[in-house]
Amino acid sequence: MDFKSKVTLYTDLIDAYQPFDAVEVHPVARITDNEFEPCEESEADLFAVYIHLPEEGLQCIADCDTRETAEALKDLLDITGRMFVVENED
Repeated sequence: MDFKSKVTLYTDLIDAYQPFDAVEVHPVARITDNEFEPCEESEADLFAVYIHLPEEGLQCIADCDTRETAEALKDLLDITGRMFVVENED
């Protein structure tokens, strides 16, 4: 796995104590700088990672530049069953 893949994590949208019951990965295409829409995998610019909030629906928590990276994040969330934020030490 290439750990140098680009991941944009939306920390302002993440509540570490918010329960979620599923994690999904969806391919998305860029429409404008800040607007994306679901698409076929062959047309994807990014792979969005969503959590499913009970009674609220899906919330995008991260965009990854590869499906492999998005699936790795999904697997980590599936294993831990909770959100987390890692501080960058740069």
